[in-house]
Amino acid sequence: MRNKKITISVILFMTIVSAQMEPATYLGQLSFDYIGTINGNFIGATYAPPDTLTIPTSFAGSILMSNNDTTHILIPAFQQVTDSTYDVFLIYLRDDSGGVEPQTWTLTIPGEIADLQALAAFMPGIDSAFVTGLLDVVADTTGGISTLDSLLGQLINEIAIYSYFGVSGSITLGTISPDTLGGAFNGTFMQAGFPPPTINITNGVLGFSGIDLPTVAITPERLIPISINLLPAYPNPFNATVRLGYTMDQPGHVQLAVMDLRGRHVTTLVNDYRQAGEHALTWTANHQATGIYLICLETNGVMLHRKIVLLK
Repeated sequence: MRNKKITISVILFMTIVSAQMEPATYLGQLSFDYIGTINGNFIGATYAPPDTLTIPTSFAGSILMSNNDTTHILIPAFQQVTDSTYDVFLIYLRDDSGGVEPQTWTLTIPGEIADLQALAAFMPGIDSAFVTGLLDVVADTTGGISTLDSLLGQLINEIAIYSYFGVSGSITLGTISPDTLGGAFNGTFMQAGFPPPTINITNGVLGFSGIDLPTVAITPERLIPISINLLPAYPNPFNATVRLGYTMDQPGHVQLAVMDLRGRHVTTLVNDYRQAGEHALTWTANHQATGIYLICLETNGVMLHRKIVLLK
């Protein structure tokens, strides 16, 4: 249950933060040493777009997003520890100056979400479901609407018990351009408890190169015949009930189902023959957990997918 909640929170936060923004994606390396309640070193590195079907043993990247006068920088990294567990490091930075410039952010105990400018968290021994969620977000820059404050608050609340949060120290980005993102960080990180488990992170370095990830298109025109279209869900994100629609230029047998992000079947909405034309229906998800779901439409040998976000 612990890692399921963490996964949902981070996926929702990162997906909705990227909504209606122009993301720039970077890949490279992030590393640091740590000593205290636990000791060790961390190295996450990747230089090619991730394959979300196979979890790599190591990963480090960044997504930079600008919206009006605010820029958000998300930096996820992980390294494999055992066959099913990973150490995960996350950085979130915000700049409200209208255009992010090289600067230093100070780490403090997370307070009011609206005032949060920097957050760093180290999560040792997280299971692979969490890592799969991170990779899915990095590879897919599509999203819903922007509800940053509430999602960031949910993220902090869910991982507070299990993470070492940066409570002092700094993160410096000395290089910020479309081609390069680089900097250094250090600080004291504490976990919930009495006395609180504490580690000191030193020698923190990150260096990334900008890349062009292919946006995950829901209905790529060059691949999908014009005879079928899965319409945008409304509203999205939604609370309890969402309206779904699709069009067909030819009659045929239709299967419309809901899956979760791990490919597990949730419910079947349509499994019948349908005439050509536009069709609409609603799905009421009163008994489903908050999270991201896939609407899967299959007819006439074509399968389409669209993401929807359930927020309760």
